Order: sequence, then C-alpha cells, then structure tokens
Amino acid sequence: MPKQHTEKERKPLDGKKQSERKAREQKKASRGGV
Repeated sequence: MPKQHTEKERKPLDGKKQSERKAREQKKASRGGV
C-alpha cells in the first residue's frame, strides 16, 4: 500500500519537473540560445 502511495505522489512530481525543464528549454530557444 505505501509503495502505491509514493508512486502516485512521485508521478505528478516528475511531470512537474519535466514541464519545468521544457519551459526552460523553450525560453532558451526563444532567446536564440540553441
């Protein structure tokens, strides 16, 4: 039971990290850093 709980909590966290990284990369691209 605890395993499922941590997994459920972890998934949204990973998604947040991914979206944050994507936003940062997009900012760099819009600035012409790529």
